[in-house]
Order: sequence, then C-alpha cells, then structure tokens
Amino acid sequence: SHKELVFVQRSLGLFKLAVIHDVPIAICYVFGENQMYTTYPNRFRKLRTLIANSFRVGLPWISGRFGIGLGPVPVIPHPGPVCHIFGPYLDLSDLSRQYQQQSAKSTVNNDQLLYELASEAFERYKIALNKLFDKHKRRFLPPDVAARGLDIIKLGTEEGERRLAQILDEITSFG
Repeated sequence: SHKELVFVQRSLGLFKLAVIHDVPIAICYVFGENQMYTTYPNRFRKLRTLIANSFRVGLPWISGRFGIGLGPVPVIPHPGPVCHIFGPYLDLSDLSRQYQQQSAKSTVNNDQLLYELASEAFERYKIALNKLFDKHKRRFLPPDVAARGLDIIKLGTEEGERRLAQILDEITSFG
C-alpha cells in the first residue's frame, strides 16, 4: 500500500562529509530487501518507539518464511531475489570547491554554509537515486511494488515528519 522508503537523518552527515572531503557518493539501491520479511508495525510499538527515540536504533518486529521469526531476529527470509544495483557516482566536487573557497575566506563558523551545500548534495542524491530506482524497478521488484515507486524522506523536517506520520497512520490501519 505504500512506496519503497528511504530515510535520511536531518543532520545530513554523509553529505556534509562528502562535501568537506570532496568524496563522491555511491548511488545504490537494494531491490527486494523490503520483500524479504513481513513486518508487524503495531507489535510492541510503544516499547520500540521508546527504544528508537532513546537510542536512535530501529527495532522492527518481523517474520520470514513460514511465519517464523523471533521478533527483531528473523530466521528464514521469504524466497525471492535481492539485488544491489549501483549507479554512477554522484560527483560533488563543485560543492566541495565552493565550501573550501568560502572556508578559506572566512574566519567565522561555516556551519550554515556547510548545511546549505549538504542540502544541495542531498537534492542531487534524491534525483540520482530516483533515476536509478525508476530504471530498474520493473526488472527487480514485483509489479505492484514497482508501481508505487520510491519515497525519500529527510527526517527532522516539517515535511519529513508529516510524511512519516502519514506512513505510520497507513501501516497502523493494517494492524
């Protein structure tokens, strides 16, 4: 009922590091991963939410083939292919040069500049990942999953939190 999902933390740490150190980002999507296990979003939800909020660790409740699973420790996945597809590297050298040039000129804190450049890197990442996903989804995903598409959500933003709440409402209705 919902799209394939990718969550990115609001701090954009990966993108900041890529900009600071002038390192390209490898674009990759793992097709079939979400079909490996059945999820149960409402089981022990309050406890799992407390753990997630306290330790920033997700603890899904899942089962695999034959309904076998030990909550967060599945035993045997559902049968099906899982395929890692890599696209071209995301070159951020122009953003890195901009950061290095501004940092050299300024003696003040460059945190805001870095966040803006990381945000631009994130926008480029979303475009590249969506392009990769759209190119390969019909080959590696069940037709109904491929038709729903991909949603990339930046957590900690108003839009991201609204979208996350909407997703949680959708999956909660299924029990």
